[in-house]
Amino acid sequence: MAAVLLAVAAYLLYFHDISSVGLLSVDEPRYAAVGRAMAQSGDWITPRLWGEVWLEKPPLLYWTVALATSCGLRDESAARFPIALLAALFLVFYWWSLRRYSTPTAASYSTAILATSLGWVAYTGVAVTDLPVAVFFAAAMLAAIPVALGHPASSWRLAAGGVLLGLAVLTKAFLPVVFAIPLVWFARRRPSQLVIPALAAVAVAAPWYLAAYLRHGRELIDILFLRHQFDRFFRAGAEVLHPAPWWFYVPVVLAGLLPWTPLLPLATLRTIRRDPLIHYFGAIFGFGFVFLSLSSGKLPGYILPVFPFLTAIIGIAADRTRVQSWMLAAPVAIACTLSFLVPFAPAAIEYGITRATLPPPLTALAVFAGSTLLATIVFPRIAVRWRGPTLLFLVLALVIQQKHRLATVLEASISARPEWARIHRLTGSQPLCENWLRRQWLYGFNYYRGSAIERCPDPPPENRLRLESDPETGRPVVVSGPVKPAE
Repeated sequence: MAAVLLAVAAYLLYFHDISSVGLLSVDEPRYAAVGRAMAQSGDWITPRLWGEVWLEKPPLLYWTVALATSCGLRDESAARFPIALLAALFLVFYWWSLRRYSTPTAASYSTAILATSLGWVAYTGVAVTDLPVAVFFAAAMLAAIPVALGHPASSWRLAAGGVLLGLAVLTKAFLPVVFAIPLVWFARRRPSQLVIPALAAVAVAAPWYLAAYLRHGRELIDILFLRHQFDRFFRAGAEVLHPAPWWFYVPVVLAGLLPWTPLLPLATLRTIRRDPLIHYFGAIFGFGFVFLSLSSGKLPGYILPVFPFLTAIIGIAADRTRVQSWMLAAPVAIACTLSFLVPFAPAAIEYGITRATLPPPLTALAVFAGSTLLATIVFPRIAVRWRGPTLLFLVLALVIQQKHRLATVLEASISARPEWARIHRLTGSQPLCENWLRRQWLYGFNYYRGSAIERCPDPPPENRLRLESDPETGRPVVVSGPVKPAE
C-alpha cells in the first residue's frame, strides 16, 4: 500500500499535466528545438538550432528529447517527460542509498524533504540541463560512499559510479568533475579505488567529445569549453553570461529549501558532527557552494547538483533529534503562504522579485501567522508516531496544489504557446519579421512556428508585419505600417 501511495504522489507531483503549460523562458524552447531536430535528422553528434550548429552544451539533454520524440511524444511532453522520469528514479536510488548507510527513517525524511523542496520541484518541470546533471552527479557520489568512507567496494559499483559521472559530463562538461574533487580527497588513502570509476567515466563521455571534435575542431573548444566554461567562471561580466555577486547562492539555497528552510539549523547539531557520512556530504555541498560563489557567472540551477547532500544532512539530523513542535508547524505555514503567493509568481519570474507586483506584506504575514498558529495547536494533539507522516502529507498536498495552480497562471501570463497561437491567427501565412522582440518570446515563437523568425532589417520595412515588444507591458504585438520614431 505504501508503494502505491508513493507512486500516486510521484505521478501527481512530477508527471500529471506535464504539458499543461507551454515551453518557458529562453533555454527550454531552444533545448527542445535542438532535441527535436536531432530526432528529425538522425544526427546525434552535432546539436543544431534552426539549422545552425549549436555547441553551447553537451548533448545528453538533447538526446533525451530526441529519444522521447522518436518514441512518439511531442512538444512539451517530449521535452519534460525524461526530466520527470529521471527525478523520480533518482529519488528511489537516493532513498535506497541513504537507507544503507543511515536508517530507513533518516532516508525517508531526506527523500521527502528533497522531493518537495522548491528548488527540486521547480527544475523537474522544465527541460533544462540542471536536473539531469544533478541526478547523474549526485547518484555517482552516492555510489561512491564506500570509497569515501574507506570501505571495500565491488568493481561493478565502482564502474556504475563512473558511468553516472560520465553521463553528468555529457550533460554539463567539466562542472561535475570539479564538484567531485571532495571524493578524491576522501579517497586519498586508497587512490586505486578511483581508477575503475575514472576509466568508466572516460569510456562513457569521451566518444561524443572525440566525435564532435573531429567534426568541428577548434569551434567545439572555443564555444563549449572556453566561452561557456572558462569565461563563465572567470569573466561573465564581459559578456551576457549571468554575472552575479558572491553572496548570490545564500538566498538561493534558503529559497530552494522552502518550505523546509526552518529545519536548516538541524545541520549543525552535535549528534551528527562526528559522522563520516555527514563529513562526506558536507564536503560535497560546501565545496560546490564555495566554488559556485567564486564563479563570476551564476544561475540558481547551478547549485542543484550538490543540493541533495544538504537535504540528506537535514534528514539524518532530524532522525537523531527530537524535533520541536514549531519545526513541524513552520513548513506547513510556509507551504500555505507559498500557495497564497502563486498568482504573483509569473511577474516575479519575468521581471524579478524586486520589480514584480507583490501582495501587501501584511496580508502575506497574516496568512503565515494564521497557518502557524493552527499547525502549532494541531500537531501536539497528534500521536508522536503520526506527526511525521501527517507533516509530509500536508506539505506534499500543498506542493502538488501549488505546482498545478502555477502551471495555470504561467500558461495564461508568460507562456509563448498561447501567445503564438494568437499571433498566428492574426498573421496567417503573411511574411513576418521581428524587431528586437524579447528573447523569451522569440525563442518560444520559433519553437512553435517550427522555424526561426528572421530579424527585421534596419530600418524595419513598412510593408511587412513586424513583431515588437509593447513598450508598456513588454508583451509581443503585431505591427504594420510606418515605424514610429524613437522618442
